[in-house]
Amino acid sequence: MIEDPETGWLLTGPAVSPENSFFIVGKDGNKEEHSVCLSPTIDVELLRDLFAFCVHAAKRLNTDSAFAQRVQAAQAKLPPLQVGKHGQLQEWLYDFEEAQPYHRHLSHTMALCRSAQVSLRHTPLLAEAIGVTLERRQGRDDLEDIEFTAALFGLNYARLGKAEKAEAQIGHLVGELSFDNLLSYSKPGVAGAEKNIFVVDGNFGGAAVIAEMLVRSLMPDLGGPVEVDLLPALPKLWSEGAVKGMRLRGNLELDMEWFDGRLEKASFKAFSPGSMTVYYREQSLKISYKADDAIELGPGLQVRK
Repeated sequence: MIEDPETGWLLTGPAVSPENSFFIVGKDGNKEEHSVCLSPTIDVELLRDLFAFCVHAAKRLNTDSAFAQRVQAAQAKLPPLQVGKHGQLQEWLYDFEEAQPYHRHLSHTMALCRSAQVSLRHTPLLAEAIGVTLERRQGRDDLEDIEFTAALFGLNYARLGKAEKAEAQIGHLVGELSFDNLLSYSKPGVAGAEKNIFVVDGNFGGAAVIAEMLVRSLMPDLGGPVEVDLLPALPKLWSEGAVKGMRLRGNLELDMEWFDGRLEKASFKAFSPGSMTVYYREQSLKISYKADDAIELGPGLQVRK
């Protein structure tokens, strides 16, 4: 990494935002399409989590303290996530004009859909910016329709609490991007394929979307308390149901039942000590637990004995 002399930020590069490109406008007004740059947003997001993991591991293992201090100092100098002129999450370090605003890749939304760097609760403005990005990505009828894109749209919408939009992506994935045996596929033309080709991304991603719609577990501070949201993106079509054995961050397992769109009960089993805050609609409850604790909550998050 190199240090930007103007901002002091540590930058990666040369790098790309996978398969996407942008325009640079010259003094003569002509546009040149480029893809290689310094510190695309996906680099920053992955490094921020990687650095946090390294610092946390060094602390837990009581080792490499000097290295951990260097990593922590570097983490503090990473560029911030930024909102562009359209209200979207910037995909690159600078607010370049996107060559394909509708591109199938959503790599820079990883801060929301696979990380705790962006969330509705803690960084609402950045969460809103990712919502704008999702809408811009779907701004053309001829969007390149890929199974992993459907999964990523669904994951992001689930974490934004947009239940019906997340459910629509699941319906599209199962109904139009899967074989009769429910294995997901990419359509002809993708990667030069002449016919539908099985790609497992849709199966893994689709299962993750369904899980995220029913329960969201985040650890904003690695090693700290867990935030658990129950039924955060429950669509009308799923107004009644139950799940068992949902594994959560914090080394927890959840069984849950709901009826008429409302929580009936949630049962947690803890496999190691920790603490969590459980959220359901406008209610919240802080709980500390020990290994082997069993905790059952009712519709109002009241603890049942």
